[in-house]
Amino acid sequence: MNHKKYSKLLIFLLLTSSVAKAMSREDMSGIWIYENFSVYLDIPIKGKVFQCRIAENGIVITAYGTLIGIESIIWGAISAVDSSGKKFNYAAILPKDFTGWGKESISFENESLILNGDYGPARHFRYKEIPPECEYQRVNS
Repeated sequence: MNHKKYSKLLIFLLLTSSVAKAMSREDMSGIWIYENFSVYLDIPIKGKVFQCRIAENGIVITAYGTLIGIESIIWGAISAVDSSGKKFNYAAILPKDFTGWGKESISFENESLILNGDYGPARHFRYKEIPPECEYQRVNS
């Protein structure tokens, strides 16, 4: 193999190996936001994933999820409180067949984390912190 061909092959291997680098739990850990929808994720290095949604009417909806590898999240039971902290019966306003967020697959594109489940894809971006009303529910639930 001549020097030029060897150099091109080496460059190709270096470039493709860095692109194909597997995402780790450490890489995905941190706070993420689904912009324009007030949906926040906190993915710790160890433990359950926390999701918090703040509805337009001030209702705070939360759930914990279990990461399956780094490929998917299975969401647990949803809880909701109104702006006064009183439990909110969200089931009364949802379709009868709604059972929760279920399982969502995880993918990465550029600097975003994409969750894709029964309700379609949602692109999340890194964010600075969980809002106080979400943090309150995490600590007090």
